[in-house]
Amino acid sequence: MKIFTTLITSMCFLIHAYGQSKVQDSTLNNLILPNNYLTTKLGMLGDVKKTGTGDEDVILLAGWGFGANIFDDFVSKNSNKYTMYAVTFPGFSETKPYPIPKTGTSYGKQIWTSAIVDGVINLIANEKLEKPTIIGHFITGTQVAFRIGLHYPNLIEKIIIVGGSAKSGSTDYPKEPTLEERIKVNDTYYAPKWFKTVTKKTWDTGNYPPEIFSREKVLAQQLWDMAAKVPMQIMIHYILEYYASDISLEFKNIKVPTLLLIPSFNEEIYKKYNYLKPSFVDCWKGADENKLITTEIVPRSNVFIMNDQPDLFSSLVSKFIYDN
Repeated sequence: MKIFTTLITSMCFLIHAYGQSKVQDSTLNNLILPNNYLTTKLGMLGDVKKTGTGDEDVILLAGWGFGANIFDDFVSKNSNKYTMYAVTFPGFSETKPYPIPKTGTSYGKQIWTSAIVDGVINLIANEKLEKPTIIGHFITGTQVAFRIGLHYPNLIEKIIIVGGSAKSGSTDYPKEPTLEERIKVNDTYYAPKWFKTVTKKTWDTGNYPPEIFSREKVLAQQLWDMAAKVPMQIMIHYILEYYASDISLEFKNIKVPTLLLIPSFNEEIYKKYNYLKPSFVDCWKGADENKLITTEIVPRSNVFIMNDQPDLFSSLVSKFIYDN
């Protein structure tokens, strides 16, 4: 398949540019956790911070390596309007991760992502929440929010996606891969032939760069540093589940009002990172054919819309929750 050729070409480029010994280390196995690493049970959440006294319940899902504290500014400004539950996923922000599934388990099974969905559903039940709004941020936060909307629409009121991605993309793809191809390339190439033995330096070099997080350079670097502290093995498992998914296939099946807040980025950053526009903007094309889904490109914003445009973000969230 052509996507395999694209992947192998990218791997060869990195090896040529940096040298095999620098890019990969055959003694590593990043697909398992270190010995005696403490884990948490599937279906548990890493952490939950409850704040606010408002009459509307809101669950905030922090994505890609981040803890619930990324919502602190939004929470402090809206504590009288909502009762908020800010969730840290297992393994992020110094919480215990889930156990790694046994070797050979397909990333298409979405073991960790599904377990987080179970954790959020348990949270709704335990706190006796009456149809909360789910706000999912970045990758994994997006995937969890959509899965809840797809499988438990009777338990929630609305979904808001912030700087999220429906699927991984690249301008290098000669053809859009099917879900089956996405899963196969992760199970047979990305995991065993690339991520298993990449060094930490390689991982950090290829990670999402600070400048896509925020337009404010100091904050962008601080955010990158937060995610970089999460052990590589944990981040690799999460990103492989993201790569092996495609929620754009489910747009038509969403049965709750959904707001997509999409970063505007800029042409300069698109030229530097060929995956950015396909993964975070173009991936949402066609979503609003479902009349329950509304898209909004937020001006002068990157992935952390709530930091780049805090007042506008709060206004858009409030309007969607109360006026729809």
